Amino acid sequence: MPTSPKAVPGPAEQQAADRPWSATSGEERRRKPGFPAMPVDCVDSDQLLCNLRRMLEHCRRHQRQLTVLCIGLDDLRQITDEHGRDIAGRLRQRITKRLRGNLRATDLLARLDDCFVVASALPEGRALPHLLGERLLEQLGRPFELTERCMALKASLGIALHTDADTSAERLLEDAIQAMYQARAKGGQALHADHDAPPERQEPGYRMAARLRRAIEDGQLEVHYQLQFELAGSHRPSGLEALLRWRDGEAGLIPPERFLPLAADHGLMPALSRWLAQRACRDNRALIDAGLLDVPVAINVCADTFLHDDFLASIRQALAESGLPGERLEVEIVESAALYDLEKAARHIRELKRLRVKVSMDDFGSGYSSPALLKRLPVDRIKIDRSFIAPLPESPVDQAIVRGILNIAASTGIQVVAEGIERFAQVEYLRRQGCRFGQGFWYASPLPHAELLARLAQPAFTTTFGAEADR
Repeated sequence: MPTSPKAVPGPAEQQAADRPWSATSGEERRRKPGFPAMPVDCVDSDQLLCNLRRMLEHCRRHQRQLTVLCIGLDDLRQITDEHGRDIAGRLRQRITKRLRGNLRATDLLARLDDCFVVASALPEGRALPHLLGERLLEQLGRPFELTERCMALKASLGIALHTDADTSAERLLEDAIQAMYQARAKGGQALHADHDAPPERQEPGYRMAARLRRAIEDGQLEVHYQLQFELAGSHRPSGLEALLRWRDGEAGLIPPERFLPLAADHGLMPALSRWLAQRACRDNRALIDAGLLDVPVAINVCADTFLHDDFLASIRQALAESGLPGERLEVEIVESAALYDLEKAARHIRELKRLRVKVSMDDFGSGYSSPALLKRLPVDRIKIDRSFIAPLPESPVDQAIVRGILNIAASTGIQVVAEGIERFAQVEYLRRQGCRFGQGFWYASPLPHAELLARLAQPAFTTTFGAEADR
């Protein structure tokens, strides 16, 4: 419909229209020219992408810049775990109302799981998107009153901008989500703009990180399990370690030493750890229910993830959803967790023990290990790094180091697992020194869950595992 000359905004009115947080009334916002008002909530990615495509077309016709913001609620999972789904649902409603109150009627507001997505057509430039992001973070930082409760939230916000004709709705959403993870990696309650990223974000590493994020969300990763065993007697299984594998559609099987640093650099480790905990608990419960094996399964957790505020909630959720008893899960941490925040690391270990979850220190001896660290961190087990096991039994220096670790563990009542055992001579030496448990290719290679089930179902399966490396 043609616009009358009286409806053409002057400079001041146009400036107000360009401010997405303008304090104009709802009726005034509805009279602004533009495309039709968006729904308060899009609840699935297909609906969201459909609306983003419409907004992109509008921006291209009217020389505007589409700004997409992804807002991650950093502690909503913890609130759900501590206060229940009803309180969390009411909190989401309050968040939706507060966000909508700071947007124009023509702005899109969507909710996807624990994230909110905002899309707004703005004049070209980076100042307004940043101001909008800062305003929304400020609003979410104000406490929410729910009957007798008053709750404060931490949020991480990512921004992506439509900058050229080739930009797609899918790419914009992906970039905004990736920027949100980058903000979360800074510790939460932070804003990160995709256009602030260096040029190398367009390089293969950036694209691979985006594929990894999709693989996590779609459950397309794999877990291989390596058996731990008793060094004496029949070498029966004493535990499992869950090892992540990623079979990418473009690059094939990507080794962990390549994709785990990538995940850390792009803020994906918390999501990766949540996925691993859920899968490992579910798979171990299946082994127990099948009557094939009843031992703890160990998952590796990096320092940043272990110290994250919602880590304990993710463990509780994994145990609850799988039905796995707490004593059948083990969390492996690295000693660097203590270097970041010793008090918080000790507190999280104590909380895991209340859940009856075991805690072990991985790669012990390879960093800044000391008896004082074991005194401050009440772990159940330590794993001797494979670099000290490989030269055994020939190396006198490594013999002395291993004996020292075993003596410290024995005096403090901590169990020891030797990693990287590949020869029977190592088994014999460690057993003579009092080490009870081991792990390595001599006994078993890591196996996918289905193959492990098949091997465990074989009669007298323990005889099929030992000495794999000697054959």
